[in-house]
Parts: sequence; C-alpha cells; structure tokens
Amino acid sequence: MSYLVDTHYLIWSLIDPDKIPMRHTGILEDSGHTKYVSTISFWEISLKFGLGKLHLAGVTPEEIVDAAVASGFAGLEVTPEQLGELVSA
Repeated sequence: MSYLVDTHYLIWSLIDPDKIPMRHTGILEDSGHTKYVSTISFWEISLKFGLGKLHLAGVTPEEIVDAAVASGFAGLEVTPEQLGELVSA
C-alpha cells in the first residue's frame, strides 16, 4: 500500500518518533509500504526553519532531506499545473 506522509509525521519519524501514535508506527516501519512525502513538505520545513519557527534538534533542513531518503521516503513532486488547480478548485 502507498501512504502520503504529512510534514509533521516526516519530522517526527526522523527526529522524535515517540510522538507518532503506535497504530501508525507499524505503517512507517513496514518496508512493504511505499511512503511518499511531498516536496512541498521540504519547502515548508526550510521556510519555517529559516524564519526561526521550527527547531530541528540540531539538524538542518538539508539533513532532513537526506534522512528522509535514507529512511525510505519517496519524494512526490508537485507540478505547476497541480498548484494552479488549487486556485480553481
């Protein structure tokens, strides 16, 4: 099965996994599942980190990207067309 992980779950899974409910931990740890994270999440992390609104426990946004890939998350690209559709939806 495939799952799209939001920004909070991405950060928690990499930095503070105890915040993830036990019922979801199995999904994130199961290599049989494809776990996607939107590239928008990486932008959000960088933006909030740069503004001082997000603390990453000594990790940089660049390291989050590397850690996500190493942990088996697949990046899900968002196209300009998809973003344009949000306005008209």
